[in-house]
Amino acid sequence: MFGPRLEIEVGPPIIRNRSELSSPISSGPISRGFFRMPALIDTGAGRTVMTPEAIQKVGLPLVDYTTISRAGGIDKVSAHVASIQFPRYKMATIEMIQVLCCELPGAIFHCLLGRDVLSRWLFTYNGKTGEWSIDEEGLAGWVEPPEGVHDVFICHASEDKPFVEPLVSALKADRISVWYDRDKIKWGDDLRSSIDKGLLNSRFGIVVFSKAFLKKKRWTKHELNGLFAKESTGERVILPIWHEVTQDDLAGYSSSFSDRVAMDSQKDSIEEIVRTLKSLLGRTP
Repeated sequence: MFGPRLEIEVGPPIIRNRSELSSPISSGPISRGFFRMPALIDTGAGRTVMTPEAIQKVGLPLVDYTTISRAGGIDKVSAHVASIQFPRYKMATIEMIQVLCCELPGAIFHCLLGRDVLSRWLFTYNGKTGEWSIDEEGLAGWVEPPEGVHDVFICHASEDKPFVEPLVSALKADRISVWYDRDKIKWGDDLRSSIDKGLLNSRFGIVVFSKAFLKKKRWTKHELNGLFAKESTGERVILPIWHEVTQDDLAGYSSSFSDRVAMDSQKDSIEEIVRTLKSLLGRTP
């Protein structure tokens, strides 16, 4: 109810080239798809919270569920991914951050900015006068994607792990966020929901086409169908790698993949695959 407040603009996560982020300061008219709202800075909140009404209005994508502790007990809430701009202040845009969906009493504010945002600033507040200041000198424009959002999903047959494991390790070493079943699916997890969440929240899908993959196993087929669904919007998502297969092998599986430009594990090194993906992500090789 009381404390430092400021005006913000909230929109879907911004996914663009790192090379374009040299001047991340918000200025000019409201960005398309962003909604302006008042926010209260809450030093007692560990996470940033938005009301269900605000999240629905902006259309923020769901990435997870979690629990929060507050007066009255513990609640299970949904987690969404967003970007936050500061139109009236010379402060860097937060490109990507998780926000929690929770009712806020009084309906005065639709957003509480928690310590996950404050940790990016040197924030000074004088409670007696209500004056506050934010110093973010040296703040980098790029913010790493929160847990639950990935650069790439790895679709492969289990028989191909001798090739896939070194590839995943090389991607991680270059700070590429990877959804990989061995890392993400734990004992007792629901396989379908875990895979669907990974597909939904990954920018690209690397598909390792091999003789084992072409046998049309249940889960590889499900993953590939999910990636096809993402491409139905016209965006290129599927990045094929041929692993010990030929164009004729692919033609017998799907004519659309036999004609698509692909990397080849017998011709392209893992280092070259990583460099090519970094280029697609807009990151300096």
